[in-house]
Amino acid sequence: MRNRRRRELEREAKAQKLLDRKTFKHAAQLDAIEHVERTRLARELLIDGTAVTKARLTALGQAKVEYCRFSLKLARRHGARVFATIVPREAPRPARDDALRKDYAFLFERFYYFLNGLPGDPMGYLAFDELDRSAAHILLGQVKSYFVNTRNGRSRSRLIIPEPFFVHSDLTTLIQTADIVAYVISWGL
Repeated sequence: MRNRRRRELEREAKAQKLLDRKTFKHAAQLDAIEHVERTRLARELLIDGTAVTKARLTALGQAKVEYCRFSLKLARRHGARVFATIVPREAPRPARDDALRKDYAFLFERFYYFLNGLPGDPMGYLAFDELDRSAAHILLGQVKSYFVNTRNGRSRSRLIIPEPFFVHSDLTTLIQTADIVAYVISWGL
């Protein structure tokens, strides 16, 4: 049991799990718990999942919400900007495998104009949460095709590095923060 719980703790905490309805329900069960006590109670529950109490569930819920709040405040304090597109699942996909979806092209356009408005000589890069290898290769090909084969893409590659980075979000805090932002935006809609 203990090794399984440790593996669960070491996995990435996705925003969907951090900020689900149950988290908010548990967080609101009791008044706000002071940070040190909240940390202790949440840790006890994470270490021994069978030792469930109302105080521990509340502390864990409050700790999850506070972690996300802290992550967003920290990003804001350091000047983070969010660019997002929302695409319905049923939206049509490009007929060709090498064609970039319109939402990506629009996102790159907004990112380019943002960078173009900054002083100095800014350079932007694209970071994606890791995909399976075949999906990553397809997306790499589409991004390359956009930046190499289109007039807008060639122009925008002046400010955007035309090859995205794929990162493990459990190893990269900013990707996890981006996951939180994306979940909050989708949850708000």
